[in-house]
Amino acid sequence: MSGNAAERKGGGIWCYWSSPVIVSSIVWGNTGGGGSDNLKSCGRSVRASFSAIGEDSYKMGRGSEPWPGKGNIKADPMFRGAPRAEDAPAEGGDYRLMTDSPCIDSGSVSGVASRDIDGNPRPFGGGGDMGAYELPGKPGEADLR
Repeated sequence: MSGNAAERKGGGIWCYWSSPVIVSSIVWGNTGGGGSDNLKSCGRSVRASFSAIGEDSYKMGRGSEPWPGKGNIKADPMFRGAPRAEDAPAEGGDYRLMTDSPCIDSGSVSGVASRDIDGNPRPFGGGGDMGAYELPGKPGEADLR
C-alpha cells in the first residue's frame, strides 16, 4: 500500500472497527490529514509482522522504533519507480523492489501466497520479500531484477 491519499486519517490503512493482521507487507509513502500518514489504529489492535511500515504511522508514542511485531522494519522499501507521498494520489508506478532494498528476503515465508502478483514463485532466495513482488533471478543477474 503506497502512494495513497485520504482527506482525514490513514492514507494507507485506517482501522476504526477492525483489527487487521498485516504480514510481509509494505505500507509506505501514503498521505492523510494534511501530511504523511501510513497507518492509524485508533486504539484497535493491529498485528503486523515482517512488514515495512512508514515512519509517520501511529505507534502509541514509540518514537523512532518500527511498528511493534516480529521482523518489522522502518526503512524506505526502495521501489523502482513508485510515486512520492507528496504526489499522492498518484496512479501507476513500479512497486518492484530495487536490488538493494531492505525488504528483500525480509518477509515471512509462512502464511503468504506461493506466487507473487506477477506469478513468480516465492520465496526466491533466503526468504520471502515484503510486498506484492518477489525479486526473481539469480544473484548477480541485475538485468532480471
